[in-house]
Amino acid sequence: MITKPARSYWEKLVTVPMPHWIRVRQRFDAPAGINIAESVRNEFAKPKIRDFLRPGLSVAVGVGSRGIASLTTLVKETIDALKAADCAPFIVPAMGSHGNATAAGQVALLADYGVTEEEMGVPIRATMEAELIGQLSTGLPLYFDKHALAADLVVPICRIKPHTGFRGGIESGITKMLGIGFGKHIGAQAMHQRGFKMMAAHLLEAQELLLRNTPFGFGIAAVENAYKQTSLVEAIPALALATREPQLLQLARSWMARLPMEHLDVLVVYEIGKNISGVGMDPNITGRYFNDVESDLQVQRIVVLNLTPATHGNAQGIGMADVTTERVVRQIDLNAMWVNATTSGALPNSRIPIFMPHDRAAIQLAIKTCGQADFGQAQVAWIHNTAELGVFYASEALWATLAGNPTLSQDGAPTPIPFNPDGSLTWKVH
Repeated sequence: MITKPARSYWEKLVTVPMPHWIRVRQRFDAPAGINIAESVRNEFAKPKIRDFLRPGLSVAVGVGSRGIASLTTLVKETIDALKAADCAPFIVPAMGSHGNATAAGQVALLADYGVTEEEMGVPIRATMEAELIGQLSTGLPLYFDKHALAADLVVPICRIKPHTGFRGGIESGITKMLGIGFGKHIGAQAMHQRGFKMMAAHLLEAQELLLRNTPFGFGIAAVENAYKQTSLVEAIPALALATREPQLLQLARSWMARLPMEHLDVLVVYEIGKNISGVGMDPNITGRYFNDVESDLQVQRIVVLNLTPATHGNAQGIGMADVTTERVVRQIDLNAMWVNATTSGALPNSRIPIFMPHDRAAIQLAIKTCGQADFGQAQVAWIHNTAELGVFYASEALWATLAGNPTLSQDGAPTPIPFNPDGSLTWKVH
């Protein structure tokens, strides 16, 4: 058992003045959100997609564990379009080792997003059994979900975006979902065995084997704007995957939200979770990677205050924080987090940082140790999570350096943080 931090001792030790906060609105140059249902129907109406569909085909629709915007609409419209073509679709959880690496755990994750048999009107065939479909030149085996491999057609639904741990022509998207998500625990473990430095090359090589040895026909790819709205939905046929997926990755990178600074003394993150990012909080936003990926943002201290309910105790990414709360530590499901960490090989992501008895002490400790001689001049930003950056809070010292940015606007007068008597926050950052 981890010893509980002594509240009175730490409150005395970390007492530093807390900044007043300025609510900041950030404007992004982003495309508008689209009508997702209409976009999916339009994609299925294209001849190159209609050609895949014949009456009676069994179709494995892959759904992952990420918090994609309007995921239920994407899945339901895809299912309905397949039914309209007289196909027999079913859902396969395509999420590697997530959900405690169990079939029941993965079904539970889907249910959190509203993807259930009752809502979607089709069976969910969940298993951790995967079959060997090939071997990479480095000797790594490539696996594929047993039920999906037996289907006539495989259609993954995913979001294309920059990955949190490596750079390459393809990162998070259709190929990764096919090679890792559909690979279940055994396949995800194999693909991560040589580390993230080899991941981009492994995915490119795996792509060829997947196209040749599985019934993958086309994927439904979503790209989100900086406000976490779906701005593009595209059905990508297998033969176009090698050229189109890299193009959409670059588009996603250009649309991605970012924090408008190059340096922070402290970044306070209200919540992290697997539904937000594969590593709980996206290092493309925080600047804090678990490996040697370069970043434009340098942060001295990161504070994490909560886990999302949808992460089910999987605090993957907590190791990138410097300080957290006792509440977070008590919520961690070590089995879920460690299975995820050992599968990906990113063990630093699951280290438990120093944790304080409550929110106020956690923030004060970060400010006290951030390297500022004058704590009142600490440049501190406070975000809800790394997927929601349209509004954030800035300390007065930070706002003094940002006020001339034409994409930012002050929303209200500086205000102190409202804490309850027990040191917990009384509001969220929205």
